[in-house]
Amino acid sequence: MRQLSFSEWLLPRRSASGQARRTKGHRALADRWRRRAPKLALVLGSVGLVLFGALWLAQPGRIASIGDGLWAGVAQAGAGLGMTVQNVYSEGHNAAQPSVLLKTLAVSRGDPILGFDPRAARARLEAVGWVKSATVERRLPDTIFVRIVERQPLALWQHNGRITLVDLDGVEIGASEVTKYADLPLIVGDGAPAEAPALFAVMASRQELFARVVSAIRVGGRRWNLRFDTGLDAYLPEDGLELAWLRLAEIIRSRQLFERPVVVLDLRLIDRAALRLAPARDDEHTT
Repeated sequence: MRQLSFSEWLLPRRSASGQARRTKGHRALADRWRRRAPKLALVLGSVGLVLFGALWLAQPGRIASIGDGLWAGVAQAGAGLGMTVQNVYSEGHNAAQPSVLLKTLAVSRGDPILGFDPRAARARLEAVGWVKSATVERRLPDTIFVRIVERQPLALWQHNGRITLVDLDGVEIGASEVTKYADLPLIVGDGAPAEAPALFAVMASRQELFARVVSAIRVGGRRWNLRFDTGLDAYLPEDGLELAWLRLAEIIRSRQLFERPVVVLDLRLIDRAALRLAPARDDEHTT
């Protein structure tokens, strides 16, 4: 767990004198809270009774606005007793920038912590490209805790003249950091992100061959063409993807296609494979 600092610094290293000061500060804070506890209980108890009565007597359609107004009063009362945001801690994120997460939370040091809405903050966080899911908690009296589950990059998607990053679920992450993931396979074509996870899961059965795939092109929203690092293009059929991949692996191995001047291996027909040689020998053979 780390601190999402309001000024982008982490907590200072502890020293003996610093520890003593903190211990003294903690004791002073505890004393302060003990003195304020009766007042806090009275304020919250009174506001709770008023809130209950208002909700009971309010006409339909007016409950929400009355409740919001009373809760704002509770938040301000709590702030007067020291219940304000002082720390934001987080865990689970690497690619997502702390400054972006803190800005998305839309909270500042000193804000009434009871006025902070964890559910709304969670919805905002889950709209950030790298964030797959988030948990946001208020930890009274002064701390907000955030747990992030990040998206896992799968491929680079080329479309509409730009390249973006997509995750294991086929969800687009963004384009700002594609250079960091230049070693990922490239997928091309409309609808490619949604279908790529299934394709990659099949290709993982022959990892040594999958590692040589540099791009996968979605053709007509129905099937895939694969390009390997030797320049060989493999045309896969619309149906029977798993069988076609195993068949492709066997033909490449048995005929040593990566060592031959073959530019196309067409597997769209189930009972035959067509080979096309490099332009210098531009003839076609059927096996």
